Amino acid sequence: MKVVMLHDCAYVASTLAKYLTRIGVEVNKLPLQTIPKTVRVLRSCKADLIHAHYARAPAWAAMLSGKRYVVHCHGDDVRHGYNLLTKLAFKRASLILYATPDLAGLVKGSIYLPNPVDAELFKPRRAVKEVNKAVYFTHPEAHVKTRGREEEIVKHLKTVCAEAEIKLDVVEKGSVRYEDMPTLLSNYDLLLDHWMVPAYSKTALEAMSMNMPVVGYETPLERLKQRLIEAKTDPHPLIERGRKIVEEHNPEKVAQLLHKLYLKADMRG
Repeated sequence: MKVVMLHDCAYVASTLAKYLTRIGVEVNKLPLQTIPKTVRVLRSCKADLIHAHYARAPAWAAMLSGKRYVVHCHGDDVRHGYNLLTKLAFKRASLILYATPDLAGLVKGSIYLPNPVDAELFKPRRAVKEVNKAVYFTHPEAHVKTRGREEEIVKHLKTVCAEAEIKLDVVEKGSVRYEDMPTLLSNYDLLLDHWMVPAYSKTALEAMSMNMPVVGYETPLERLKQRLIEAKTDPHPLIERGRKIVEEHNPEKVAQLLHKLYLKADMRG
């Protein structure tokens, strides 16, 4: 089977390509250009299936290519609604996937595919025994409906961390190369994830893979100070919880599941 991964959203396509290749799937990655250019490239390439990451321009280009395709929903592409062109792309798709549990039910017939976490890149480290330094990644590409709330959350995080005597660094997500993320994360004792949506970010899952305690949407903001005070001297419960959560995101298992879904989509024609 030959698959083209269109658009590398949150490096999910790269990770899937890496592990699909190991089980015999031929995968090529294609960056998103303008829709006309992308459509021309897709029409000229030899592929059994196009895997379009993001239910907007990538999905539209895949649909216009005339080839069989998969639409992979990643979050804000469907969380706040979608237009008629995306609805048409869903209707014509051979398979529709969604990346986080909170997207369940937003697109009829869609199937949950856990975000794969590359454990070879985000290797487990020695578990921390005390939390003194935390990091929070801002999301400059955040949807307009959540951008203002993130600013309020960051202000609250700074106040709470100061009260808990934990040093907090706020880092812009896009300012760090993906391959440098393990090194950056290793400089901190704890990751504060986002509170805008009820699901862990891919960065949070990668931190969990490194045995890093993570606090996010599951902790109400009004209880955050108490959670941080508890984690400061005993982060072990958070680390153990993270280990259990990230099991679902094993890249080999995710790649095998995706391959089976590809084959079923292929049989449906």
